[in-house]
Amino acid sequence: MIDTATISLIVSVLAMVISGAAYRQARKTGSLQQRREAINLVRSAFTDVTLHAHIDDRTVANIREAYQISLLVFSKRVSDKLTKLAGICVSIGTQAARTKNGKRFGRRTHAR
Repeated sequence: MIDTATISLIVSVLAMVISGAAYRQARKTGSLQQRREAINLVRSAFTDVTLHAHIDDRTVANIREAYQISLLVFSKRVSDKLTKLAGICVSIGTQAARTKNGKRFGRRTHAR
């Protein structure tokens, strides 16, 4: 016959396994909100570029904020891609601003 100590040990091990699984599930659930926020920020930036055909400070800010969130909830690969995307958007936005102000991609116009 199994004694009380053995039954207690079995119940304790099972409780530990179940609590570990619950903990992992809770962590995943907690990061879902942040993942959704990061995805929505990238979606907003994508909409600015594709539908409205412009990149402004808000677009770059959205990508940077998505990057900050991605450091917490996504893999390094996703964060690295957002870093590259932010750099590209800043570069394109700077070039667009120069063109809009009458300057052509780094050339200076001199008044004579």
